[in-house]
Amino acid sequence: MFKRRRSIFAIEAVHQTTPKPDDRRPALTRFLRVSLIRLCLGTLLLPSLSLFAQDQPSGIQKGDSESLIRATRTMQTIDQDGNGSFEKSENASAWRRLRKLDTDQDGVISLSELRKERTAYLESGGERKLDLVYKQISQRRLLLDLYYPTNQTTTDTSSHPVIIYTHGGGWAAGSKQGVANGSFKTVFQKLLSHGFAVASVNYRLCKPDSGVTMRDCLIDSKDAIRCLSKNSGKLNLDADSFFVMGDSAGGQIAQMLLLTSPEILLGDESLASATYKIQAGVSWYGPCDFENIQLFNHDDRANFRDRFGPRILGAHPDPANKTDRVREMSPSTS
Repeated sequence: MFKRRRSIFAIEAVHQTTPKPDDRRPALTRFLRVSLIRLCLGTLLLPSLSLFAQDQPSGIQKGDSESLIRATRTMQTIDQDGNGSFEKSENASAWRRLRKLDTDQDGVISLSELRKERTAYLESGGERKLDLVYKQISQRRLLLDLYYPTNQTTTDTSSHPVIIYTHGGGWAAGSKQGVANGSFKTVFQKLLSHGFAVASVNYRLCKPDSGVTMRDCLIDSKDAIRCLSKNSGKLNLDADSFFVMGDSAGGQIAQMLLLTSPEILLGDESLASATYKIQAGVSWYGPCDFENIQLFNHDDRANFRDRFGPRILGAHPDPANKTDRVREMSPSTS
């Protein structure tokens, strides 16, 4: 059941061999190992899992000032009239989120004020590469953050196993900053201290009228992995030792990343030839069956409405393809 518990999270860890491109056997028959891991009071007890690495796009960018890069990128998104500052009339919802940065109360947010926005990142003591661009769609750049093991030295050129984290939020909210929130912060800091690199991925969201579906969220996440693999040499990552981990919607994405081969669900053409090997995955209360929608009606409401169907099918679905589309996004039948 798609249900979150407050103090203890049940986690399903699955291990498999990489399937062939046309292998459509039920997902459960491909599992080589299933184990339950418990997180209680912020402490995660993990069995030994080998992690995996991915590609990185050739256009990966890193600036000398993280705050300036983030602020400039945000300003380009919200500054609709192109005058270099942001006013409430340009985007009311963004203004509600950012208005606290208008320190001089003049109704305008400047670039210097926007730089003061605090963004959550993992504080691990190790090297980190933030806001790496793994692909671009139209004018939008999709980003990931890459954290290196805590004990890595400046002269360390070894290839690191990588955990790719996909955030939750119902495929319509959330961000890569989820890696530093709550219990996840504790979990990932522990993993970094044990020699794993961690990549936290942003993907497009299923916002109203965006045209983005759950399939796009998955394709973006696969492209992030392809990008890490493509650039694994320069990033010192082991593309044969990737792992996936996600919560809620991100848990479903993690399951799909594990259970689908690199050759399907292609996105960016420049990344299509990249290969990788995912060794195992962890899904925190991620749904796996969208055909049986009653699984989500946890309180047996008579007026229950399927929230996730439209995020799979889009605004104007073809009834003839509905079952295939739903099954394609269900890890139990994909």
